[in-house]
Amino acid sequence: MAKVDYIDPVYALHGRLGTEGKAGKVVFKQLASTGTSFTSKHVENLNRVYSAEEIARQQKFSVARAAMEVALADPEQLAALKAAFQKQKKYKTLRGFVFAQKYAMN
Repeated sequence: MAKVDYIDPVYALHGRLGTEGKAGKVVFKQLASTGTSFTSKHVENLNRVYSAEEIARQQKFSVARAAMEVALADPEQLAALKAAFQKQKKYKTLRGFVFAQKYAMN
């Protein structure tokens, strides 16, 4: 007896699809970490003017990230941060914990 194996005509989509119109462009995405696929509406931010509050938040984020990299590169600071990380339960990664500490300092 013959066996039929059905295959998907399209395995996966990613990127933008469609034209500007009533529905707008659709973006197909797939998360690398979980493999979950989803769609979203495409938003153009190329000509956007950021508010002073948004710029301040972006700068605070950049400063905190740079401070995190410096702290993780210094063996003395790293040892102290690892000890503090072991005592807490809120953050799951050392990098997340250190970033939160540096972000709160600014």
